[in-house]
Amino acid sequence: MPRATKAEDLSLLGGLTTATDHSSSTYAWALEYRQQLQPHLAASFGYLNEGHLPEGHRDGATLQVWMDTGNMRDRLSLSLGVGPYFYFDTRNQYSFQGYDNQHGVAVLVTARARYALSPRWFALLEVNQSAGLASSTRTVLLGAGYSLEDFFATLSRSKQDGSPADVTLAPHELGVFAGETTLNNLSSNKSTDYGVEYRFRVPVTWRCPRVCWRRATGPSAVPRP
Repeated sequence: MPRATKAEDLSLLGGLTTATDHSSSTYAWALEYRQQLQPHLAASFGYLNEGHLPEGHRDGATLQVWMDTGNMRDRLSLSLGVGPYFYFDTRNQYSFQGYDNQHGVAVLVTARARYALSPRWFALLEVNQSAGLASSTRTVLLGAGYSLEDFFATLSRSKQDGSPADVTLAPHELGVFAGETTLNNLSSNKSTDYGVEYRFRVPVTWRCPRVCWRRATGPSAVPRP
């Protein structure tokens, strides 16, 4: 029978954001890593995007401590989490720019239900309530997660079996990457971002000198060589 709690979980969720006064709503999504510390105690950090409400666009990093019911019929567990929400908020403002970028720390309280689908996969339902903000919001999220317990165990074994000399087999690396830059305004203007990176490995694995060149292009971005 699948276990309801795991040591390390990674989850992706999507859903709806509503203003506390129910005046507006938009999409929401979140990415979360959770570490089980004790049978009924866990900690997590993650990213929450509250979408685009008319009064502003808010997202940020979360850090929470959880109390967990533990296994209920081997599949279901319920949790209550609380912690700081390090938010970034682009707000509507009557000014020359038309917006103002604000940031700060609020409180995020989360109720969570987790249902094990298999020994590794599980489904999630979360309700988040923010507090300590000029405009508080509530997000309802549904998603899925994967237990990383076996993955970390396999990675640990491979490191123990590997030879320290392996790091010198390919000392030169060249990487090319591309992506997208989003400007923090109410229109969320976007531009292309690309770069080239060269790495040289030295025998000590945690030292890795590199040279990197990056450039952003487009009408809404300032080139950054």
